[in-house]
Amino acid sequence: MFSSEPLHYRKRPLYVDIVTGDGQMWEVKPWRDSPIGFGDGYYEVTEAQLDKYASINSNLTRGAQYEDILGIEVVGDLRMDIQFFDQGKIRYSFYLQHEDDVYALITSRAEDYIEANNSYPPTINIKFKPGRGKR
Repeated sequence: MFSSEPLHYRKRPLYVDIVTGDGQMWEVKPWRDSPIGFGDGYYEVTEAQLDKYASINSNLTRGAQYEDILGIEVVGDLRMDIQFFDQGKIRYSFYLQHEDDVYALITSRAEDYIEANNSYPPTINIKFKPGRGKR
């Protein structure tokens, strides 16, 4: 599905959240309330970011839309949804699901839940190529 390199593309002072080896790019945003209803409250910013990246580097194109990845079990009752809602745009959300009850959480509250369940920081095994590292 995704090429393993490069993991992210850097163009000062802008950063693309995800870039595949074939030049597809995505911006990732939390799913928030917006003035026009529940949805991507960052829609305009995302559009401007993607347009800017494409104008800087003509090899970058908006990423494909894939099927949503829903109900990812994070820890305990904490779940995460990842939605490809438009080309080049991904939004994510966290929620607690206990039996039939669902409670939406902002990212910082999801982090608090993970920490309270003795799972923070999570163990992630990421190996960077020489010369590459966390930004």
